[in-house]
Amino acid sequence: MNLRNIKLVALDLDGTLVVDRYPISEYASKYIPLLKKSGIRMTLLTGKHKNDLDNYMIVNTKDIPYVTSNGTQIWLNKNKLLWEKTIDYRFIIIFCKIALKMGAKVRLYGCNKTYNWNEIPLNLSEHKWLRMVVKSDLENSIEMIYQKISCYKKYCCIDREKTTRIDIHAINTGKKEGIEFVAKYLNLSSEQIMVIGDNVNDISAMKWAGIGVAMANANLKIKMQADVITKKDVYEDGAIRYLLELVKNGEFSEYTN
Repeated sequence: MNLRNIKLVALDLDGTLVVDRYPISEYASKYIPLLKKSGIRMTLLTGKHKNDLDNYMIVNTKDIPYVTSNGTQIWLNKNKLLWEKTIDYRFIIIFCKIALKMGAKVRLYGCNKTYNWNEIPLNLSEHKWLRMVVKSDLENSIEMIYQKISCYKKYCCIDREKTTRIDIHAINTGKKEGIEFVAKYLNLSSEQIMVIGDNVNDISAMKWAGIGVAMANANLKIKMQADVITKKDVYEDGAIRYLLELVKNGEFSEYTN
């Protein structure tokens, strides 16, 4: 693990930089610009839709691409899409029918809009779809839905993130593929990338990167895959404090000059 090789830090949002859907903390808002001023280049690596990121763009270094919707879209700025990959609407119809029949909730992510839970347009075929999330608190519901739709894994990525949630997106997409695209765009190798995350959907990117950092609030499965675990959790701005500590200790000295 060589911190002096790192040229870009990719940060997840929910559970890593912010608590769920809350805005960036006052502490992080104060120190993110100072980290950038020290030379640290940062980018977002998030499951959030591009339209939901206005309050978080303080993180992203100008002219650095950022990854949204779990790697199904990559943007250079709010108006310039670099890459996207969608799911065939026919699979969306199938998955919605199965999930709703079993009492689960679904949330659809279109290319231009995120829909509310169980808000399903009648004309699904007329839209382009990035992602679908299935959620249920009913006992064994997610397990049964997962078993029913697993036969479609050769057509879609179907990730069981938690016991209450399934994330579905296009085949060969995810945070790893997203950050790989960003690295190639910037002519960087994986060894020059640091990824900080807290959830199962961050693991592939963390393992691919030169340094994978798990949040203190991450579960054991994520921590076991990480090179580093932050001392503080998301509630105490653990990711930002970790980066500040590296700068303070001169770990990034070659990279920040």
